[in-house]
Amino acid sequence: MKHPKPFVLKTELHDYYPCYQINAYIKEADKLATIYSNLHQNIQDMFNEAGVEILSPHYFAQRDGNPVAMPPEYVNTKKE
Repeated sequence: MKHPKPFVLKTELHDYYPCYQINAYIKEADKLATIYSNLHQNIQDMFNEAGVEILSPHYFAQRDGNPVAMPPEYVNTKKE
């Protein structure tokens, strides 16, 4: 729902990453699992489109020519 307006809280600063909480209101609580799934997919898509890898602190990336951890269709498509 647009009202009340959705908002984001910064909840924690861990050693390697910040934690955020997205808060929004919905009308159809019985569709909560699908709404969460769509929200998470949209977040991943937006980061990928911006050329930003979302990695966990447990992922070890060497930037010596190995590929990025994003779907190939998003690599080198960063919007300027």
